[in-house]
Amino acid sequence: MADFSGKYVVEKSEGFEEYLLARGLDAEMAKKGKDAKMMMDIDHKGQKFCVKLYTSDMVLTDQELIIGQEQEITRPNGEKSKVKVTIDGSKCITESTDANGTETVARELKADGTLVASMSTKGVSCTRTFKKQ
Repeated sequence: MADFSGKYVVEKSEGFEEYLLARGLDAEMAKKGKDAKMMMDIDHKGQKFCVKLYTSDMVLTDQELIIGQEQEITRPNGEKSKVKVTIDGSKCITESTDANGTETVARELKADGTLVASMSTKGVSCTRTFKKQ
């Protein structure tokens, strides 16, 4: 099992604004999300997987998950979501369901230390590449 721990900064993003719109964000927030310099901290120890997504001025999510267990989290907008994270080799797959539907995020750790996040919801997909700091 790969160790995903580290600090990452978004380097490249494809289709993220459309993805945010599909997740239910309004056009203004989706544009801000697309343009934001997103950072991600991952702390992966054993069965514990903590992910913090943030920009220079706001924490978007700070989740502590147990691998293989479905848990309920609160999203930044206050909505509840059922989330389950699994690890398959160099991929960490998070599946969540909430009022906006089902979302899948597959984070793949590459040999060069980059992390590629492939996200899909309601038939809309995007890819974000993060560089390890």
